[in-house]
Amino acid sequence: MKNITNARLVETATIQVPEKYRRHGSIVEDDKLRLSIEVTGIQQPLVVSKISDQKYVLIDGNRRLEVAKFLKFQEVPCIIDEIPTGVPAEEYRDRIRFILDEHRQDLFPSQRALLIKNLKKNFEMNNRQVGEYLGVDATTVANWLEVDSYIPDVTKAIDAGEITQHAARVFEGMTEAGQRKIWESHKRELETVSAAKLHKKLREKYHPTTHPQYYAEPEKVTRKLKRAHQKRKATRRPVITKTERDILFSDIETREAELRDAKKDLDQYKLEITLATRIIGSILENDELLKLVPSEALADLQRFAEIYV
Repeated sequence: MKNITNARLVETATIQVPEKYRRHGSIVEDDKLRLSIEVTGIQQPLVVSKISDQKYVLIDGNRRLEVAKFLKFQEVPCIIDEIPTGVPAEEYRDRIRFILDEHRQDLFPSQRALLIKNLKKNFEMNNRQVGEYLGVDATTVANWLEVDSYIPDVTKAIDAGEITQHAARVFEGMTEAGQRKIWESHKRELETVSAAKLHKKLREKYHPTTHPQYYAEPEKVTRKLKRAHQKRKATRRPVITKTERDILFSDIETREAELRDAKKDLDQYKLEITLATRIIGSILENDELLKLVPSEALADLQRFAEIYV
């Protein structure tokens, strides 16, 4: 997985979609996605594997690609992955899709950490590359992985929702003995006290200079705590000219107008759905009318009924 590149624009016409990767969302979700892309563009890049300079195969993002084609986008942002030498192309793409699908499930924090570890191990990826695939930054990936460094009692409490991942960060850099001491002595506080207050209290009470046995690298943690207490230097706000300010206001007004138009479209869709609900419901309940419906349209009516009728 050393050949992953940053997102760049790829012509929609050059992206092939294997039939088994095609997905169809609900009418409501498809409309939401289309409106979102119309207003803000495609925020999360598609994932494609490169066959040649003018040929790519889609790994992830079929619905985004379909909306882009509907809106007549000539190009879409893509994470481009070159298949490693000696690995069957289809098998490789299937494995990547499996990982991305797993990421979308309602995973426990410990399960997500294990997924990321496997992704890094099996595909030789770093946190930045994992983040590009999952649509987050490298810092978020690093924070997700911290769960794997905690003792089992803490991990179970996080998975159960008894303590937050933010509160659990008090254990970062600690040895197993240090984590167990904090957990046994302050479990109730970890469940009830705000994370910021708790971190400050426990770091002062079990400071790495007075309790080095609780830390894997006490000197490193000491330096980190020292930097955190240093005051940030004040920075001057940049001077914005009237022309630049007018441009900013104009851009904001344009965005607001686009959002108002999108809301009007959405209200119109809701009205059309309301009007269509009774008609389609009547058609599906009447055998004579049902016979008049073309076979290619029947599936769409039934799908509509499942959602609205």
